[in-house]
Amino acid sequence: MNRVIAFHDLCGLGHSSLACALPIISACGHQVIAAPTSVLSSQTDGYENYARTGLTHFLHDTLRHWVREDLKVDALYSGYLADPLQVAHVQFAVDRLLKPDGLVLVDPVLGDDGKLYPDFGEEMIDAMVQLIRHADIVSPNVTELCALTGRPLDHPLTEADLKAAVLALADLGPKQIVVTSFATDDRQITSCAYDVLRQAFFFHRQDRLPAHYCGTGDLFASVLLGSLLKGISFNDAIVRADQFVGAAIALGIDQQVPRREGVPFEPLIGQLLER
Repeated sequence: MNRVIAFHDLCGLGHSSLACALPIISACGHQVIAAPTSVLSSQTDGYENYARTGLTHFLHDTLRHWVREDLKVDALYSGYLADPLQVAHVQFAVDRLLKPDGLVLVDPVLGDDGKLYPDFGEEMIDAMVQLIRHADIVSPNVTELCALTGRPLDHPLTEADLKAAVLALADLGPKQIVVTSFATDDRQITSCAYDVLRQAFFFHRQDRLPAHYCGTGDLFASVLLGSLLKGISFNDAIVRADQFVGAAIALGIDQQVPRREGVPFEPLIGQLLER
């Protein structure tokens, strides 16, 4: 059984972050060791006056405890990090807790819909760029891709623009990149993947559903990592993750789940046990 450290926030209300990573990666047959970066009473998108506590100092103490316990893991999954110091903590974990042949997946949570999340600026972008130099796989959305490569966040990308930005990101050192939520029209949504060693692009397109839920990027990255650790190929893992997210969105629409609550993926977890 593979062991994965998941650096992510923990939200009470909503389907995002560790609430996705813990059940999804576990359903794929792996042990998840949670490294919470902050604790919130709910997701931030759609809720007001939520309670929030940052855990930077706790994370520092946690990692050093794990070093003393001689913990070694097969993979690290980095999601929402609250500040640049937490980025440094993930880098520490790569150096001290990851097995020599371990896998590092960085989901560089910075923003969405053409803008950065509150409290994030150039310092956080620069820190995330440094973290990506330690990554095997990077899974930004289009907004995050633009932020990481110095492009305007709210300027629509053509497919040629997208490829150029992916190649610029590849110069930082990751072996594989997958960009989610790329749309050229209202009918399809695309994941664009690039394998650096093979210098090959792969596009997976599926129908665009009439809804936008919080936490789908976290869900995608969790299914992707869980699938890769099962030995599923990079391209097949992307298709699997896209299809799972699409099915969860469709279920949310059918059950009229409010956007801010995220997609109700729990009834679909059995699909991850089938392969």
